[in-house]
This record gives sequence, C-alpha cells and structure tokens, in this order.
Amino acid sequence: MEETEMKRCPMCNLEKPTNEFSRDKSRIDGLSCYCKMCKSELNLLPVTRKRRKEYDLKRRYGVTLEQKQKMIEDQDGKCAICAEELDRGKDTHLDHDHKTGKIREILCVSCNHMIGGSKDNQSTLQKGIEYLRRNK
Repeated sequence: MEETEMKRCPMCNLEKPTNEFSRDKSRIDGLSCYCKMCKSELNLLPVTRKRRKEYDLKRRYGVTLEQKQKMIEDQDGKCAICAEELDRGKDTHLDHDHKTGKIREILCVSCNHMIGGSKDNQSTLQKGIEYLRRNK
C-alpha cells in the first residue's frame, strides 16, 4: 500500500494529505502554503502583501495592523531606541520579548536587528557599548 504524502497547514496547524492543498508553481513543493479549507475560509485568493502582514501580526503577536499603527502614533512616529522617524509601517518592527512574548514597542529595522542580534542580552549590548568606546 502506497503512503500518502502529508503537509502541515500553518493556519489550522493540521497535517493533511497533499491533495488538500491547491497547486502553486511559485512554491518549492508546488503546493499552496495553506490547505484548501483554510484558504477558502479566509478568502485568501490571492494573498496580498497587506493581508499577509495583517495575518502574521495577529497570529504571532495577537495585534491588528490598526493597533500597530496606533503604537507608532503613540511614539510620535519615531523608533523607540534611536528616535529616527519611522516609515509608518514599512520597515518597522513590533519588538517583543522572545522568552515571554510580551510586546514592547515599535523599532526601526536597524534597532530591531541590534536587539535581535544580541538575543535580548543586556550584557552583550553593554559589551558592545564598551567596545565602541574603546575603539573610537
């Protein structure tokens, strides 16, 4: 008896036979990311960049795009670390604690990479400051 190929849908988080996924030539495996049922339920035909952002924000952080925009407004449109003007959604990051998932503030891409690169380790960041002071 032949074994049925399976694939996990990231929306319903269920592993399903590949025949429950639409064809998508743009993907490596040739199949849609989402199963047919999830895709039809959310009317994701086609998935736009804005809808994808909205979905990712809600799934990962429990935040809507409107809530993120409000956070940006509350920060006067500036990065919470460097205070540079944010591009109102483009290249902005919802910073969060990777251990607890707690949402912090909105950062520009550079500051987000700095925090993420340090793995949220204050000691590493402090050593980086000391390094820059030594090597002016």
